[in-house]
Amino acid sequence: MRTWPLVGGPLFRLGLFLLEMTWSSEIGAEARIGGGLYMPHPFGIVIGNGCVVRENVTVLQNVTLGRRDPSRGDVPTVSNGAMIGAGAVVLGSVAIGVDARIAANALVLDDVPDGGLAIGNPATIRG
Repeated sequence: MRTWPLVGGPLFRLGLFLLEMTWSSEIGAEARIGGGLYMPHPFGIVIGNGCVVRENVTVLQNVTLGRRDPSRGDVPTVSNGAMIGAGAVVLGSVAIGVDARIAANALVLDDVPDGGLAIGNPATIRG
């Protein structure tokens, strides 16, 4: 929809505004979201500008993906099939691997390998 001539950009921004007003969630206009994003409880989710979310990712309620330092452009990249649990926070230039899992309320500041598990605050990486 973003690429439609003349009306694509405004319609996209209107959709983001309605998302914010309806579910108190925010997805930055510069975020790159792949197909199959699954948000079964889309409340309080923040996906910052520049974040990359690949295909078939599950994001539960109250998740934050964003910058660790607002003055820098470092943002997370979430790979295919990853699952991010409720209340998790992923900050900075972090790579979440294919089919990785982030536990509920985890604070992820380091990369999570393919098939790995991040648990705790700050998160320890297992697997």
